Amino acid sequence: MSNTLVQGTQPQEGDVKTSPRVDSVLITVYLGLVIFGMIAVYSATIAQAFDTGDHFVYLRKNAINIAIALTGMFVVSFIPPNFLKRLAPLFLIVGIGLLAIVLVPSIGVELNGSNRWVRVGGRIFQPSEFAEILFLIYLARYLAVREQQMNSLSRDVLPIIAIYLVFATLLMLEPDFGSTM
Repeated sequence: MSNTLVQGTQPQEGDVKTSPRVDSVLITVYLGLVIFGMIAVYSATIAQAFDTGDHFVYLRKNAINIAIALTGMFVVSFIPPNFLKRLAPLFLIVGIGLLAIVLVPSIGVELNGSNRWVRVGGRIFQPSEFAEILFLIYLARYLAVREQQMNSLSRDVLPIIAIYLVFATLLMLEPDFGSTM
């Protein structure tokens, strides 16, 4: 198998993906939503920002988070779907672990009465956001593998409901009812 893709040929298993396909409409919509969100954050936090003396403190924090997200989006665009499919069972275990780790008193950070966060390198993040993505990757793989045989409630549907209930229970223990949905 070659390491490059020749224009006009179909990619073969084992070909190295050298550049992602870019959906310009999706990127345009995404950037529009990001700009709208930044304006909304700025207008909603301007009064608090005046109190700090820095009018752009929250806008700057939001811009840093957006830069991190864009970097992550760029990196993930190079990951072949089959790689994600192979690792989906591991992702499920990691997702459950992420939800459980916030419940450990020395690791989970309590804010406003909830143990939803973990501090890493001076930043606080919410593992349930990553766990949701990992669960969806597993669910996509599960449904893709059983695409032609999804006809038994007990064999095909109940296992997914059971896995979802594990996720939901861990989320409710944090409590994080918004992510439970």
